[in-house]
Amino acid sequence: MIRISISSSRVSFKKYEQCIKKAVKRTLFFTHTDKASVRVYCISLAQMQILNAQWRSNNAPTNVLSFREDESGDFIQQTTSSLKFLGDIYISPEFVVHHKQSLEHMAVHGTLHLLGFDHVHNADAERMERVEQTILSTLHVDA
Repeated sequence: MIRISISSSRVSFKKYEQCIKKAVKRTLFFTHTDKASVRVYCISLAQMQILNAQWRSNNAPTNVLSFREDESGDFIQQTTSSLKFLGDIYISPEFVVHHKQSLEHMAVHGTLHLLGFDHVHNADAERMERVEQTILSTLHVDA
């Protein structure tokens, strides 16, 4: 069982929830991750800038931020004991749309971070990008 909860800080972001949910679910399926729970938040540019400044010391908005459950004791596990809470993904639809990026790509990218993928080192970045491309192709989305 997979539980993906999505909430939007603006009514205008609701239209993006289904495509984001589908991308997160596809990523979990592709990586053989089941019995998991993920929370996704669609937030404004201003909210994203605050999070990015607080957690990444970058006082500018960005497209997506992911916080693994084990990164901070501030997260409250809100799943049943049979589901592992992976973490939270924050996406700024305003940023993504303005920069002509794909919401599905950002959802896949954020989910992969929750699963431990990273792009700090070249080899890790190449591996993450290959997995992203494969998942996005199953969604018929160009990265």
